[in-house]
Amino acid sequence: MMQYFFNKKNLLALIFIIVGFILLKESYTERGVYYISADELGPMTYPRYLLWGWISLSVLYLLMPPREFDLSNVKSSMGSFTYAVVSIVVFYLLFQHLGLFFSTFIFLIIFFYIMGLRNLKKVLSVAFLLSFSAWIVFEKILDIPMPSAIWNQFI
Repeated sequence: MMQYFFNKKNLLALIFIIVGFILLKESYTERGVYYISADELGPMTYPRYLLWGWISLSVLYLLMPPREFDLSNVKSSMGSFTYAVVSIVVFYLLFQHLGLFFSTFIFLIIFFYIMGLRNLKKVLSVAFLLSFSAWIVFEKILDIPMPSAIWNQFI
């Protein structure tokens, strides 16, 4: 019975779960650098969210039944994957110059096109709504300063 549980897939999941809990424990360690009230987001809040996601996905991976690896699926999706990575790099490069709203809007249009969505009306409306939502959440609600568009310097 134990030989079936300790296969490569399960060992990998267990290693990720253990590392995730070690890092999570470290994120809760008190630091004497500065004081943050319980109502404020601290420097470790976002990493904790990521670590809880990491642990959750590792547990899900552990519980999933094993599947056969099919190399043809990987080869057939490499083109889309490459375009998606290139669009993320373009987003990163545009972000500093166009700001959050416009760079997100352009990224989403490119990404939807790569994913095969060609209905221009839906693509533009969804890209606008998601970009506007990201702008509202990060700049207005969370009050996180983001780079502004380059043309704002001239206004």
